[in-house]
Amino acid sequence: MYSINQIEELATKFREAIVKAKSAGEFDDVVFKNFPSGCCGDTSDLLARYLLNNGIKTKYASGAYHNISHAWLITNNGIIVDITGDQFHDELEFMNYSHCVYVGILDKFHNLFINDDDYAEKEPADFEKPREYYEGRLLKLYYQICKYV
Repeated sequence: MYSINQIEELATKFREAIVKAKSAGEFDDVVFKNFPSGCCGDTSDLLARYLLNNGIKTKYASGAYHNISHAWLITNNGIIVDITGDQFHDELEFMNYSHCVYVGILDKFHNLFINDDDYAEKEPADFEKPREYYEGRLLKLYYQICKYV
């Protein structure tokens, strides 16, 4: 079993790798050019893969608050892992949430989305299996990011 500190260390490494890859011009992906804004779902799937490769199984969690959606991961013991929450740092409605990496128990920010009727937990995407939506996109992003871990 991994500790919160170990999960946070891995999540931070992955977040830093995304930032480095973006700075290096790795992303021709229209969504990831704006990281962390608007890519929490894909980022959660990518992080889930990285954590699983390090022995940590997670579920994908998502919900909406006033028609704004957000996604993150949850470990088997209920720990939230979110590396895109800071996309809301300029939004008073979202408490100017500025955590680049959040690993911890349910907080007020994530609870905003959980209270929505559309909140769901599911298995993260298996982006090696061919699916029309992904078409290898996430796998390409994953390898681009992992060069910087």
